[in-house]
Parts: sequence; structure tokens; C-alpha cells
Amino acid sequence: MTWDIRSADFLIDVAAGKIPGVSAINKFGQNDDVDTGTVPETVWNGPTARWVPPTAARIHQIASTDNTADNSGGTGALTVVVMGLDENWVEQQEVVTLNGTTDVPTVNAYTRIFRLGVATAGSGKTNAGTITATADTDATVTAQIAVGDSSSQMAVWTVPAGKTALIVTAFGAVHRQGAGSKGAMVEIALHVTTGLNAANPVEVNAQTFALGVDGTSGINYSYRLPKRVDGPADIEVVVPYVSDSDLVVSAGFDAIYGDFTHA
Repeated sequence: MTWDIRSADFLIDVAAGKIPGVSAINKFGQNDDVDTGTVPETVWNGPTARWVPPTAARIHQIASTDNTADNSGGTGALTVVVMGLDENWVEQQEVVTLNGTTDVPTVNAYTRIFRLGVATAGSGKTNAGTITATADTDATVTAQIAVGDSSSQMAVWTVPAGKTALIVTAFGAVHRQGAGSKGAMVEIALHVTTGLNAANPVEVNAQTFALGVDGTSGINYSYRLPKRVDGPADIEVVVPYVSDSDLVVSAGFDAIYGDFTHA
């Protein structure tokens, strides 16, 4: 079979699930407060400057900061879907029923959680509190849903074992939180960490974009030759430099992935 992955029709067919063995992923995130003193920062909405994955496959505790709305019979989020990888770096997901501020453990252990989303909600249609997935033992937050977002905002994804990802686009934007007398400069980098199942993984800066802004500025880059990443590997959008503090940075990437050995 011959595929032209640069064809718009092919990408639409992948997104529609019409190409056997090939899937699409759109990852996006936003960091609402990037500062000069805390870079590099991940483009995500978690509680730490850099996203921190579990040190091993961990059960995660799912809880909200709103005990009433994000609970059975409440008006907020009722259930959330957890999407990630198991101890063998294979994709898995499950639905967790929220119990307000009380921790609810996942059934499965996760080496990575790369998406957390509200699956069902009450009359409020979204989560009333901040929902977190906290790894047992490590006590680190792997994914988080901000109030009213219904989805984690994390420009982070892990290519499953035995799969190859082809990154076709990358995008980013920077915004000032308040008016300033001058524009701001920011660098947005695409980091790839390979060999996750080896003793010593390697993190590489695969691309850096520079933006200058007086208000809002953005970039959308399409790769004529897609970037190849063999799993298991992390793809993470990082902000290594900002000229000013209090910047809002949003970014992400699109990729297709599967077993292309016989494509």
C-alpha cells in the first residue's frame, strides 16, 4: 500500500478512522504563567513548571477540589476518562466516577497519563473544581483539569511501544497577561525523549520556534518531511526562554501513529 501522508484526504481519513492500524493525535496545552526565573517550563496547566511523569507504573488517585458539584448527583463533573499507557507502554484507558474531594483510585496502573477529560457532567456541563490525577508513591500530579475546561491542557504525549509517530504540524502562540511598554520574546521547543524502556533515556530538542509579541503572536508549522519518533518516547512542548515574566503560552502538535513497517 502506498500512502501520501501529506495529502489532506489521507489525514482526514486517518482522523475518521478509515485507515486500518493508523491513528491520529492532536495534543494541545496552555501555561498561564511562564516566568523568566522558572524556565524551562512545560506547556501544560499542571502545578509544577515542568511536567513530571511517574517513576514507574502507578495507580493514580483522581479527585476534585469541589466536594459538592464534582460528585454523584452534582452539577459538575461526574465521571472522567483517563487515557495513557500501562507498564508495557501500551495504550489503555478507563472511566473513573468522581467522589468530590475524596481520592478515587484508578483500576489500572499508568506509566503515563497524557489526557484527562470529563466524560459525563451534571447541569453545569463541566467541572466545578480542579481535577487532578496524582501518582501513588511519587505523589506527583501527572495530569490536571482546570476549572471549567473539561479537559487537561497538556502539550505532552507518549508514543506507545511498537508504534511510530509522524509529527505533521506544530503550533504555538504567546500572549501578554497585561499591557506592556514593549514586546516580549519567547522560545517554544519540541522535546523528544527516546528509549523510555531503556536504562538511560535521552531527551533531545527536536525543534525550536522563536516568537516576538506585542499583544499576541503565533506560529503554525507544517513539516514537509514529518518528524519520526519511535516509541516508547515522550513528546513534550517546552518553553526554554522568555524575555518577560507573566506570559501565557499555548502550543501543541498533530501526529499520526501506527506500525508503518509494511506501509
